[in-house]
Amino acid sequence: MIAQVTEASPPTDGDLTGVVLGSGYRVLAKIDAGGMGVVYRVWDHGLSRYAVVKVPRRDIVAHHGMLARFEREMEAMRRMRHGAIVPVVDFGTHDGLPFAVMPYLAGGSLARRRPLRNGQPAPTRSATLRHWLPAVAEALDHVHAKGLLHRDVKPENILFDGQGRAVLADFGIATFVRSAAIAITAPPVSPTPVGPGLTAAGQIIGTPEYVAPELVAGDPADGRADQYALAAVIHEMLAGQPPIRGNSPRETLTAQLDRPPPRLAELRPELSAGLCDAVLRGLAKQPADRFESCHELAALALLHVPHEAEPPPRLACPLCDRMMSPPPGWAGRNGRCPSCRGVLFIAADLQSVVASGERLALAKGR
Repeated sequence: MIAQVTEASPPTDGDLTGVVLGSGYRVLAKIDAGGMGVVYRVWDHGLSRYAVVKVPRRDIVAHHGMLARFEREMEAMRRMRHGAIVPVVDFGTHDGLPFAVMPYLAGGSLARRRPLRNGQPAPTRSATLRHWLPAVAEALDHVHAKGLLHRDVKPENILFDGQGRAVLADFGIATFVRSAAIAITAPPVSPTPVGPGLTAAGQIIGTPEYVAPELVAGDPADGRADQYALAAVIHEMLAGQPPIRGNSPRETLTAQLDRPPPRLAELRPELSAGLCDAVLRGLAKQPADRFESCHELAALALLHVPHEAEPPPRLACPLCDRMMSPPPGWAGRNGRCPSCRGVLFIAADLQSVVASGERLALAKGR
């Protein structure tokens, strides 16, 4: 039996652009919006750099005890220290809405780093798995050892710093949204189906293309549910599309229960058999048939993956979100984004990219 799914309505809360949150986070632009809430790019006046603020939907936190629960989750995340987990550096409330502050990472997301073919994601070289898979697997095993789950592992939540180091994002937010959704028993009056890639607010929390079958069925779950999602991400990067995708979020969730994933060995016959078999095992419908840990999945997947030289740094333009490879001479000076032609200041260590116009205006207090 499939657990109840309450599909989320689009966020209706007002745009916070221009508002100063907390101790000095000026909201500059909306980055994304989905079933969880809204993500903003902000300027941290205390540290003179960009940060990211995530604001849950008002209807999620309106229920009794949810605001206090958000604060507990964010405080726990602020205490969690791991080099491959994006930390929560601050949190607070504004007009009754809580918000969490996280670092703005200059290297963009795994989703943005996929090659494109005719405007659509294309398969990646297997060697690129070495740039992110070990760190993400280690981060997941770290939180699993604490008895916790991420529940929303996907390319958009795998980020990179300016030097190309991979980190896992949204762990605390995903945990809070699940807690809040379980506490909300009444479905919305006029539910609006969410589109692919959005997080559904309901008893199943996650993105449909990556949700493990046991979560869909409402069964008990452990770290192997995140392992399933990680295997789905590996498959997507190598095949150019997720292993399971239906015509709607609900159809995708249903398919996770019993539709077998396509075999990578048939889609990419040039890949090693060991890599293909490891991904297929990670996607097993029964948790007992998967690996004991995400590290084991990563280790076996990479056993026959070729090595390649470290790629040059790739940074995300904060104005258009397009990826770029800045020339060495750009470090510590201004340059123009090749896509939107916006003027950017790139820090000497490549860990920060700032739109020069915003930087100057904010420095003058405008």
